[in-house]
Amino acid sequence: MRLLPDQLGGVPPATGGSPQEEQQRLFWAVTGFLQTISETALVALLLDDLHWADDASLELLQHATRHTRADRVLLLGTYRDVEIWPQHPLGRALRDLERERMVERIPVRRLGRGDTARLIADRIGQSLSDEFTELVYRHTDGHPLFIQEVLRSLIERGDVYRRDGHWESGEIPGIEVPESVRSTIADRLSRLGERAQEALHEASVLGQSFDFEDLQAMSGLSEEGLEAALEEALAAGLVYEAGNGYVFNHSLTQQVLYRGLPRRRGRRLHLAAGKALERLAEPVRRRRAAELAWHFREGDAPERALPYTILAGDHAASVYAPADAESHYHEALELARSLDEQDGEARVLEKLGWLMWITARFDSCLDAVERAARLYRGAGDIEGEMRAVGLLGMVHFTYTPLEGAQRIRTLLDRLGPAEPSMPLVSLYSSLAMNLIIAGRYREALDAARGATESARTLGDGRTLAWVQTMRGTPLGLMGRLEEGRWVLEERLSLAEAANDYWGQLSALHYLGKLAVPEGDFDAALHYHGRTLELAEHLGARSRISAETSNLSEVFFYLGDWERARGHAERAVELACSASSGLTASYFQYADVFRRLGIIRAAMGEPESAAPCLEESVVLAEKIPYPEAVRSGHGALAEQELLQGKPEAALARLEPIVERSNREELGIMRLLPYLAWAYLESGDEGRAEEVALEGIERARAQGNRLALVELLRVRGMVLARLRRADEAEGVFQEAVSVARSLRYPYAEARSLYEWGLMHAGRSETKQGRDRLEEAARIFRKLESRPYLELARKAMAGSG
Repeated sequence: MRLLPDQLGGVPPATGGSPQEEQQRLFWAVTGFLQTISETALVALLLDDLHWADDASLELLQHATRHTRADRVLLLGTYRDVEIWPQHPLGRALRDLERERMVERIPVRRLGRGDTARLIADRIGQSLSDEFTELVYRHTDGHPLFIQEVLRSLIERGDVYRRDGHWESGEIPGIEVPESVRSTIADRLSRLGERAQEALHEASVLGQSFDFEDLQAMSGLSEEGLEAALEEALAAGLVYEAGNGYVFNHSLTQQVLYRGLPRRRGRRLHLAAGKALERLAEPVRRRRAAELAWHFREGDAPERALPYTILAGDHAASVYAPADAESHYHEALELARSLDEQDGEARVLEKLGWLMWITARFDSCLDAVERAARLYRGAGDIEGEMRAVGLLGMVHFTYTPLEGAQRIRTLLDRLGPAEPSMPLVSLYSSLAMNLIIAGRYREALDAARGATESARTLGDGRTLAWVQTMRGTPLGLMGRLEEGRWVLEERLSLAEAANDYWGQLSALHYLGKLAVPEGDFDAALHYHGRTLELAEHLGARSRISAETSNLSEVFFYLGDWERARGHAERAVELACSASSGLTASYFQYADVFRRLGIIRAAMGEPESAAPCLEESVVLAEKIPYPEAVRSGHGALAEQELLQGKPEAALARLEPIVERSNREELGIMRLLPYLAWAYLESGDEGRAEEVALEGIERARAQGNRLALVELLRVRGMVLARLRRADEAEGVFQEAVSVARSLRYPYAEARSLYEWGLMHAGRSETKQGRDRLEEAARIFRKLESRPYLELARKAMAGSG
C-alpha cells in the first residue's frame, strides 16, 4: 500500500522505524504475499536479469527463498554469468544459498541446431528451411542473442520476407554475422536517420530507460521532431514503449550508443541531463537523486553532484537499502573532500556513522563519528557536535560506558545551560544508557530526567516515549521493580501507538528483564519472545542473540534445561557472527557466556562451565558492566561452595557486596551465596544476619527470585543452629514459593536441604521422603551434581 497507494487504494500505513526495520517489514510482506497465493495455487516467480539487481533486491530474494521453502513456491532467476565476477553481490548471494542447499543452478548453454531452429520458429511464428537454420547456426555458434539479432537484421535487409502470409528466405550466399552484439546493434543503428541516431545517442546518457520529457529537455529538440525520431527507433525495434516512457531493447544497445559518444560531448550531455532532471518536483528529485548525482559527476560539476549524492544516500536508507546508502555516502565523502567542504564532510560522516551503528560495525562507526565531531566543533556547529557526541555515546556503551559518559559530560559542561533541542535529548539519553551499563543507576536517572524535561518542552511525544525507557530501566535495577515496570509499560504503550518498533523492542527487553526477579516467568517469556520476534523482523542480529540468551535464562528457571541449553548455545553462536571485533562484543559476550556457563554447571559439566563463567567475568570487568560482573561471580561462588571451598567464595563475594548498594537487584542475587559461604565457614551468626537482611529486602522489592534462594539458605542456617521448628517453617515457605514460581531447581534444592535436616535428626522417613522428592526433580532436570548429592544422602540415611 505504501509503494502503490493509488493502485491499491487507501492511506499508507504509518511508519517511523529504522531503515533496517522498514526493509524487514517489506521483506515479510512480499514473502507473506507469495505464501498466501500458494495456499490456493502453485506459484512460479521469474526474476530476469539478476546480474543487474541491487543489494537490497538480492537480500529480498534470499529472504523469500529461505521463508518459502515449505510452501508451493518456485523462484526462478536468470542472469548472465559473464557479468558475475567473484565479489559480485549476486555471486555472494548464490554462494550463501548453495551452502544452505536452497538453490540449484541450471546453466543455459549455447543452443544446438535443433534449438536454434526452434528459437527462429518461435520468433517468426513458423519454421524455415534446414539450410537457412544451418547457415544461422554456423555463423552464430548457437548464441541466442546473436541468433535473434541476426534474424532481425536479415528481415530488415529483406533476405527474410513474407509472401502470401508465410516467411521465406531468399538465396543467401552469405550473411554478415556480427562478431559481437556491438556490431549487430551498430548495423541496425546505421539504418536510422541522422535525427533518430542523434536522439538515441542523447537518450543513452539517461540510461536503459528514459522519459520523453527528460530527453526533450536535455536535447533541445522540438516535441514533433523528437516524436518522429523515437517513432523511427520504435519501428526499428531499438526501443519500446513502457508506461509513459521508453526502454532500449537491450542494455547492450544503450551501452553501444553511450560508449560511442566523444568524451567532451558526453560531459556536456550529462550536465544537460542533470539540469533537465532538476526541473522535476522535490519528491521526484529525491527519488531520482542517484541519477542526478551521477549526471553531475559525469558532467564535471562536483559542487552540484554533492547534495544529490547525499540525498541519494538518504533515499536509499529510507527505502531499506543500507548497503546502497553507504555506497552513496562514501561517494559523497570523496566529493566533499575534493571540494574542501568540511560541513558537507561532517554531515556525511555522521550519516555513515549511523549506518555503521545500525549494522554493528562499532569500530568503523567510532572512527567516522569522531571525525564528524571534530569537524562540527571546528566549524562552531554546536547542534552537529551534540548529535555526533550522542552517537559516540551509543557506540561506547557496548564496551567503554564510563568513557562514553565522560565524553558526553565534558561536552555538556562546556556548553553550560542549553535550550531544549532534539540533539540535547539525544545527548542526555545516550548519557543515561552509558550510566545504566556502568551500574551508575542514580546518575542515569538524573540524566533521564534531563532528557525527559527537554522532550516535554519540545512537545515531541515519540522522543518522550523513548526517554521513558532510560528512566524506567534504572528504577527497576535500583530495586524499585514495580515503579520501573509501570514506567516501561507506559513507554511500551506509547511506542505501540506510534508504530515505533525499535522503541517497542527496547521497552519489551527491559520489561522482560524486570519480570524475572519478580518471578513472573510467563511474562518474561512473553516479553522476551516478542522482543525476539521484533529483532528478527528488524534484522538486528546482535539483538537476536541477546533475546535468545534471555529466553534461555527463563527456560532454565522453568526447568526446560534442554531448551535453555539450545538457546544459550545458539546465542553464543549468534553473538560471534554478529559482532564486528572483540571490543564491540564485550557487552554481549559477558551475558551469553555467563548463561551458558550456569546451565553447564547445573548439569554437571564443570570443565566447560568454568571457562564460560570466567570469560564472562573478565569481559564484564573490562567494560565495566557491574550487573554481569555480579552475576558471573555469583555463579562461580556457587560452584566453589559445592566443591567445599567457602573461603574462596567469601574472598570472591565480600569485596563486591561491601562496595555496592544492597538494594540493587544485582546485589540481591549475591546475598544467598554470601550467607551460604559464611555458614560453611562456621560463622553462623553472620550467615543468619545476611540471610535475614536479604529476605527483608527481597520482600520489600517484590523480588521473589532472590527470596526463594534466601529462604533456602536461611533454613540451612537454622538447621545448623538446631532451631528445627523455625527451619521447618522456612523450608516449607521456600518450597511453596518455588512451586508458585514454577521454579523446579529451587524447589528441589530446598527439598534436599530440608531432607538433610530431617536425616540429621534421625527422622528417617521424613528425611528420605524429602530427599527422594528432590532426587526425582534433579533426575528430570538432569542435574547430575545435586542428583549425586541426594543419592549419597539417601544412602547415608538408611
